[in-house]
Amino acid sequence: MTVKNTRAETVLSKREKGTYGMTIPKLMDDLMKTVFSPENAGKVTVSGPLMFIMHDREYKEKDADIEIAVPITGEPILKDPAIMKKELPPMRVVSVVHKGPYGEVGPSYDAAFKYITDNGFKMAGPTRELYLNSPDEVKEEDLLTEVQVPVE
Repeated sequence: MTVKNTRAETVLSKREKGTYGMTIPKLMDDLMKTVFSPENAGKVTVSGPLMFIMHDREYKEKDADIEIAVPITGEPILKDPAIMKKELPPMRVVSVVHKGPYGEVGPSYDAAFKYITDNGFKMAGPTRELYLNSPDEVKEEDLLTEVQVPVE
């Protein structure tokens, strides 16, 4: 568990409501298709890990407010009107890295929230998950997900 400051990042982002299992992969796919489209080849570079931004204060089975963002450099051509380029501001966060399947990240959130309460912090915005490696590259038990909870 660490407390750290993140830096501002330019991202491509897409936000929808839905279920985590269906919506997160769909939005990731939409963003990657845009980044790696022929019109953006050589113009846009991924500059950091994909991230899931959870806008709800609590877990929702349905109708969750889900945003996926990918840090980039360059000036993309955007054909999907739901994808936007924006700046994520710097934040102070409580951070914990979860190792293992994505579906087992819950205890890492619990640990972060307990740390926040025990140390007198207040939550100051939507939580994020940064996907530090890919299921295409490592076994499920070796997946690394950084949970970030903005605090003040």
